[in-house]
Formats: sequence, structure tokens, C-alpha cells
Amino acid sequence: DPATGNHTPFRGFESLWKTNALLAQALRPFPQYGKDTPNNGLAQMRDYGETSGLSTYHALQIQARKQFSNGLAFLTSYTWSKTLSDAESIFNEFSGFTQDFYNKRAEKSLSLLDFPQNLTLSYQYELPFGPGRKFVNKGGAPGKILGGWMFAGLHQYTSGAPQTINSMNSLDPYFGANNFQTRPNVVPGVPRRSQAYLNGTWDPNAPGAAGSVFNIDAWVNPQVTNRYSLGNAPRTNGDIRRFPYYNEDFSIIKRTQITERVKVEFRADFLNIFNRTVFGFDQGGDQYGNTIQGTVLDWGSGSFGHVTSQGNFPREIQFGLKINY
Repeated sequence: DPATGNHTPFRGFESLWKTNALLAQALRPFPQYGKDTPNNGLAQMRDYGETSGLSTYHALQIQARKQFSNGLAFLTSYTWSKTLSDAESIFNEFSGFTQDFYNKRAEKSLSLLDFPQNLTLSYQYELPFGPGRKFVNKGGAPGKILGGWMFAGLHQYTSGAPQTINSMNSLDPYFGANNFQTRPNVVPGVPRRSQAYLNGTWDPNAPGAAGSVFNIDAWVNPQVTNRYSLGNAPRTNGDIRRFPYYNEDFSIIKRTQITERVKVEFRADFLNIFNRTVFGFDQGGDQYGNTIQGTVLDWGSGSFGHVTSQGNFPREIQFGLKINY
């Protein structure tokens, strides 16, 4: 284009790219590569193993441990932390959603592994019955029946990971394949949570806005006014996190000494004993890394901000019998 001073980067550029021989492709660092390269539909210049990501982790960790003489023992751990990063993995286009590889400073935000509050409590208590214990300190049938009982538990309470909002509108063919996600622009002053979620009427089974945890009006597509622009939304959003993870496991254990050499252990494990539900956003329901189902530009599908799966396992009860000899 003589008016702008831009020239084709190499001889045969137009014949190679045909209808995609556009200015944006010509300005790429390696304009001969990109989406729809002949004989290699998704050939691009990438370095999947580039060790250029940076992260910082700061935390306050508190731990309390005690074992009493009466058979009670517990361990409690609490972590208050903050994790920042500009990348998440070596395949960052899939799990970290890097928008601009040429401006990594703009990618710095809370990590997808940022869980600011984490409380774990484990305990074990051996009931004071049976031989050598405070009550029913005798052998025979009473000691074997009433002795050897204990229960244990593991409780975990963790904040949700920060949420990533993508516009799902790649600058194709300028950034490559569609798995290079761009981000929308943030609309100042508009709540990011949906009104239904904020006023307590949110229903995960409802269609449209009533079933979304996010407010679609809080973001706009930057390419509506400028096709070649990138959004100003952060890579992750700390104020709209995934649902927190609450879980309690409980076990009942009975140990019986049959003979001097033979011991039998029976146990019943109750995993997620209160049958808590952790809502998930993506197929598979992994609250720690999956993207939200639907996109800012996909509101017509009714999936933006909608819960589509369970992010944990329902209650499970399992029994076990072990013989030691």
C-alpha cells in the first residue's frame, strides 16, 4: 500500500495466502506461518516449552498439632495466601489464556492456583473402652466387642479459584487458531455478578439471566469497534471466583485382636458425608482449571455463566475389611 508505506513481506505472499493476504498477516514476525498455511492447516511459530512465565507466592501458614494421652489427636492447618502469575503452564493457550504473547506484563494477574483461604482439619479419637483402656478394661467377649473402636475425620474448606472470562473471538487469522483466546473490555461501574445472584434468587436450573452467575452487561467485545484491538479485562478476576470447596470425610474403625498373631480391622468411610455440592462450570466440573461454559459473545446459547456440572463427587460410602496376621 503506497499510501501507508506497507509492502508485501516476501515474493509470493499474495499467492500463498490468497484471500488471507491481509495487512495483519504481513506484519507478523514470521508472515509465512499462521493459520491455514498450505499443507498444514494449523502450522504456526510457537514455543510450547518456553520458560518465560513468572509467578510469586506469599502466604501466612499456621499449624496446630496435639496428641493427648486419652487417645485424641488432631492436626489443623490454615493458609492465607496470594499467588500472582503471567502464565499457567507450558500449554498456556489452553490453561492460562494468554492474550498477548508480546506484552507479558499485561498478563500478570491472580493465578488460577490462587486460593487465598485454605483450612484443613484432621482428627482421630480412640474410644476409651476395652483392654488397657479406662472403661471395660477386661478381656474376653466384652473387651473384644466394646474395645478397639475409633473414629477419624478430615475436613477441608478452600476458597474458589479466580474466574477467567474470554471473549472467544480470536483475531483470526492474525493470532492463529481459535484456541488463542482474547478477552473482552470491562464496563466500568457495572456489577460482574448477575442481579439474580446478588439478590439471592439465582437458580442454577433457570434459563437466561436468571440462571447465570455473571452479568453479561459487565463486558463488551472490543472488536466491535476495532477489529484489531485486545480487551482490557484481566487474565483472571479475583472478584468473581469459582465456587468454594467444602468437604468433610468421616471414618469409623473397629480393630479386634483375634489371637496373638491375627488382628481384624473393619472400617466404614463416609466421603463427603454431608453430601455437599460444589457447582462446576465446564464439562468435567473441575473448579481448579476449567474455563466457564459459554462466552461473552455466546449469550444467545444461554450458557454464559451457567453451571453445567458438579465440581466435586457426591457422597460415597465404602466398607473395608482387613486381616493382619
